[in-house]
Amino acid sequence: MRRPSCQNLKSSNTCIGIDNQFFPSVHFIPARNTSTMGPKDSKPVYFWKPESDNGYLGQWYPSDFTWARNPADAHGDVEILKYDNAEQFMMHRKGLLFAPDDPITQEILARDSPSPHPQDLRSLGRQIPNFDDAVWKTHRYAIVVEGNYLKFTQNSQLKEELLATGDRELVEASPRDRIWGVGFGAKNAGARRKHWGLNLLGRALMEVRERIRKEDEEAPQVAAGGEKKDAA
Repeated sequence: MRRPSCQNLKSSNTCIGIDNQFFPSVHFIPARNTSTMGPKDSKPVYFWKPESDNGYLGQWYPSDFTWARNPADAHGDVEILKYDNAEQFMMHRKGLLFAPDDPITQEILARDSPSPHPQDLRSLGRQIPNFDDAVWKTHRYAIVVEGNYLKFTQNSQLKEELLATGDRELVEASPRDRIWGVGFGAKNAGARRKHWGLNLLGRALMEVRERIRKEDEEAPQVAAGGEKKDAA
């Protein structure tokens, strides 16, 4: 199976998993993190494309992680599946939901080199048979929350950057998407707040951030032999 290569990039002096073939049309440079502006800063953190500011928050950002899939019939071995980005996880889970044995679902998970570009993954996701919009609306948010939890807990650099946003609002400033984003670019989003879309991705990321923060706070207590407090 192909594993993205790890490059030392002078712009960040950080080693991250990137395959130059993953984004064949551009020389990919990690997005600049503008989300840490001080504890008193309450402005939203806008993100969209992987190469733009705070692009690490987006679904398309290169970020290897795995998912342990339990057998559908509750028997057999757990299957460890590998993903290149959160978009691939989302589209593959969509395929498993509606057509688990269809070739399109298998193609989404293809590990050939290079693996499908996120835009192609989205296109494949729209071709999944037996799709039911009402069913998808019931499951989509939880799927994206799970995918991003895996993404940020299995990549320490990305986890640090996510937690560094504090309690600031995370907003996908996509002018083309009013479901996962707000329907406006970063330059216009603030002034058009009353007309925002659902921003489901931003909300999912904030839920993941809070979950990771709580787990980190509880970790020292558990390591010392304490017990987790049950939720009220």
